[in-house]
Amino acid sequence: MSPTTVAKGMREIRSRETLGPGRVRRPGGGRRALTDADPTLLSDLEALVADEARGDPESPLLWTAKSVRMIAGALREKGHRVSHETVAKLLRGLGYSLQANRKTLEGASHPDRRSLSSSVRRFAFEISERWRPRSAC
Repeated sequence: MSPTTVAKGMREIRSRETLGPGRVRRPGGGRRALTDADPTLLSDLEALVADEARGDPESPLLWTAKSVRMIAGALREKGHRVSHETVAKLLRGLGYSLQANRKTLEGASHPDRRSLSSSVRRFAFEISERWRPRSAC
């Protein structure tokens, strides 16, 4: 162990500084979120998965047919430093499920299915927004 680390630990013990309950470090440490360091990451991710989004058109649950590793590779080609784990975390934050429906057969489907699906999805979102409870302020 480094003498500098030991000296720093000794100073912390002598200062008798207490941390909040459940904390082992002071607040404010750690890495910045990738979306803070790379402002175009989230928009590029949404652009990659928006056209390939799958799901029941009447349900707000979405998933993508692309694997998180394929999406991470595409983002790296665009210059983003991102792993598949980070892509999975960001997709969950955007409301995507990471387990595709096994019963979905890809391939030969009706040519207008994608446009119909996206219009029904938009309609369902508009209806859910219209009926969402609002505060009485």
